[in-house]
Amino acid sequence: MIELTEKTQAQKDIDTINAALRPVIENVASAIEHLNNSRSVFWSFPDDQLNDILAEIGAVKLQAVFANHAASAALLNDLAERCGIDARAAIGTMRNVVFANGVFTVAPIPEPEP
Repeated sequence: MIELTEKTQAQKDIDTINAALRPVIENVASAIEHLNNSRSVFWSFPDDQLNDILAEIGAVKLQAVFANHAASAALLNDLAERCGIDARAAIGTMRNVVFANGVFTVAPIPEPEP
């Protein structure tokens, strides 16, 4: 490649540093995409299947899963902001969840009115 201008050694060194950082930034963006996708998959099941999943996992583990997701999303969002990445990891459930008698269940999605 023909360089139109001469770069100083410092500019070349900065290019080398930026090239080394580029995969880090790409991996943060990828992690956000994968975390959002896993969240979407988790909440995409029909009510009966989702309630079975929630019951199988159990309240204690679910609370840990929700807390870990929120912490991971917050960390990734902080990294994204620092790196100038527009994407953000979503935080929170995608469905209304009710905790009663030691069990999590999803509130049914209301049927659309005709």
